[in-house]
Amino acid sequence: MLSRRRPFAKRFRRFVHAAIAAALGISLAACASNGGKFATVAEFCKELPEQPTAIKGATSFDQPWIDDTSEAVLAGCPDRARPAPRPPEWDRPLAKHEPAKKRPGLLDRIRGAK
Repeated sequence: MLSRRRPFAKRFRRFVHAAIAAALGISLAACASNGGKFATVAEFCKELPEQPTAIKGATSFDQPWIDDTSEAVLAGCPDRARPAPRPPEWDRPLAKHEPAKKRPGLLDRIRGAK
């Protein structure tokens, strides 16, 4: 009886291995193709719009992220030129961000209610 079960187990194991290999092949083929083009840094640099002037954030918290992102694009796409400085009439002071007021703790609220 044991000998009859072994061929089934071998065939099932082969089927599972083939199914895993097929799933990996399909998923890797889908990741590698992008409408007939491969997803490369060069293709990304071609599709990314050029910055004519420097970008300024709306708040002081936006500006470091914008600066880091702009520098990353320049580092990743070496054929890109650095954006021109902004015209002075476009600049305005950045909005100041005020931290949220700290809410009193539970015990302070209970003591204050008396």
